Amino acid sequence: MLFRVPLPHVMGNVRLQRLAGYVIVRYQSAFTLAWDGASAVYIKMSPEFLGWTKGLCGNNNADPQDDLMTSYGKLTDDVAEFVHSWQELLPNHPPGPTTSSLPRPPCLQQNPGTMQGVYERCEALLRPPFDVCHAYVSPLPFAASCTSDLCQSGSDEATWCRALAEYARACAQAGRPLQGWRTQLWQCTVHCKEKDFTYNECIACCPASCQSRTSCVDSEIACVDGCYCPNAECSVTGDIHFTTFDGRRYTFPATCQYILAKSRSSGTFTVTLQNAPCGLNQDGACVQSVSVILHQDPRRQVTLTQAGDVLLFDQYKITPPYTDDAFEIRRLSSVFLRVRTNMGVRVLYDREGLRLYLQVDQRWVEDTVGLCGTFNGNTQDDFLYVPLPRNRKAKGRRVLCGKVSRDTTRKCLLWAPAVPHVQP
Repeated sequence: MLFRVPLPHVMGNVRLQRLAGYVIVRYQSAFTLAWDGASAVYIKMSPEFLGWTKGLCGNNNADPQDDLMTSYGKLTDDVAEFVHSWQELLPNHPPGPTTSSLPRPPCLQQNPGTMQGVYERCEALLRPPFDVCHAYVSPLPFAASCTSDLCQSGSDEATWCRALAEYARACAQAGRPLQGWRTQLWQCTVHCKEKDFTYNECIACCPASCQSRTSCVDSEIACVDGCYCPNAECSVTGDIHFTTFDGRRYTFPATCQYILAKSRSSGTFTVTLQNAPCGLNQDGACVQSVSVILHQDPRRQVTLTQAGDVLLFDQYKITPPYTDDAFEIRRLSSVFLRVRTNMGVRVLYDREGLRLYLQVDQRWVEDTVGLCGTFNGNTQDDFLYVPLPRNRKAKGRRVLCGKVSRDTTRKCLLWAPAVPHVQP
């Protein structure tokens, strides 16, 4: 019996939820499946299932030569034999055709004029903007699939865009998302239905709405395409566990001062984090203070401390609520203290519960760097670091421009700011 369920939904160890245009099915400690609702299904197996799968997706043993293994244990080169061996009978449905050959290719039924138009459209995959991915993902099998799909569908634009999207998705899975390809092909432009959402080629985490503090839905798949909320939140909790604006999680329990986030293109805002030893044996790390600085001006700075103090210009104590032309500071409850700016930057700090949340609005999309990442919907470039300005001494630290680091330790050390009043 089939029945509809609202998402998210949990059935035993199976969890279903929606991320952008995908339905995500997660089976605990086994696999994550993503379905776009139309033409594509992706499945990611847990590492412990290496070499332990069967079916149309192969045996997951890193050897493509033995993937065409039939359900009765025969290795074949006959695709029709392989596919038919894994055919499943649905309850109360008659069995499907059992022919031993593939259907007649749809392009054989087209005239030369039609085929010329099909070839020209699918050859878009061989040209910009797709060519930057050719060294990582071959476009040829995708162009062949595009040709077959267009012959079968009558060359409609929806089918053509889906064929191009499959190549773009493969590039994103290979770590080379083709941001903006749809804007260069107007027929494939996506308009998001949700208010304030924007389209991105590589999303790993996305809230269900743009409401403040909406939790992030994590796909556990490298990235999926779709609409996401560009209002973002970065968090620092417990023993310095970070979640970036785009949803990447990592832990770095070190004691120093770091740039949590700053504007990449200007000095409009900078948020710094000071960690200090904590715990019974002083072997842990906790947030000691967080500072918000606007326009790189020390007269536009507010600091919240673990001791409960609120400091202006890093020296004058004030008692919330407080408002001036730069900041609004107030206690939201007995737990959270909030700093709000007119720059679209907000900080919520729970000094007793060791929780810190940094929220930025849409104006900072693709314009943040620091421990909170790049705020572009792509977790794969969150460990981006850039050099300190020439007029600031890096004090012996090597800083490489435009690189992406996978080393958490290196990322955090490189984002330690050199500011005169800071004592590590």
